[in-house]
Amino acid sequence: MSEELPFQSGEFARLLTSNEKLIVSHLLGGSTPVGLAEGWLDSATVIPMDDGGMGSLRFASTDSPRGITETSGEYSFQDDDGVEVLVSLNLNEDGLPFELDVWKTDFQPLLGELKLPR
Repeated sequence: MSEELPFQSGEFARLLTSNEKLIVSHLLGGSTPVGLAEGWLDSATVIPMDDGGMGSLRFASTDSPRGITETSGEYSFQDDDGVEVLVSLNLNEDGLPFELDVWKTDFQPLLGELKLPR
């Protein structure tokens, strides 16, 4: 279990799991975004989003009012119940990871774990 760190207004930040690090790295094409140090994934903190249990995460370290401007990568997989799940890594205006968006197409909670892209 990862350690939770207080963030703001009742939200808790945590480190990425090893599975989430692999997913983010894949969606970035294995490269480090400009402005982030090599190995940044090991200390990146995220805040689970209120998305009904689908698993979306907002990056606390690059949180800003600047918002999403582009998607770095995306893929889909089938959840344990056979429903399609779409995973996207959205970047802010500075080209830094803003959120890992997970959307189960029936809007139900994710049953299994986030699966790695094939």
